[in-house]
Amino acid sequence: MATYDDKIVGHIIYVEGKIIANNGKEHKIAAFGPVSVLPEYQHKGIGSKLITHTAQLAKEMGYPAILIYGEPEYYKRFGFKLSKEYGITNRDKKYPAAMQVWELYPDALKGIEGIYDEGGIYEIDPIELQEFEKGFPVKEKKHTTTQERFLELVSKFI
Repeated sequence: MATYDDKIVGHIIYVEGKIIANNGKEHKIAAFGPVSVLPEYQHKGIGSKLITHTAQLAKEMGYPAILIYGEPEYYKRFGFKLSKEYGITNRDKKYPAAMQVWELYPDALKGIEGIYDEGGIYEIDPIELQEFEKGFPVKEKKHTTTQERFLELVSKFI
């Protein structure tokens, strides 16, 4: 979480996922998403600091790599590469254009190819979501161009 004058201006959420290697062995990795910064605080390096700081924490915790779904042009500056370069697919054994991996130390994933499994952490029950949202003021829902680009990338395969 990033704060400014006791106000939360950004956050990043991590989960633990795993790569189920082709030989059946499971390898834990870290995954994040979303990372977000309030619009009026964007383009000030807050998102980058959240990513680099938490990547260091993940490394210290022993995770060999981080996997994300995001805009390749943005995330490559941190060291993320397309998952296809590592032979890591989604559950459907496809390579979404948005799926990227960052090895936290050299050759951390050497010889590990397989399927990324994020578990059920991102599965949402629509009824539970509706109940949860009742606790917040009504807000107009809209899609931004970055959200549209994300949807395009996760549905495009390489």
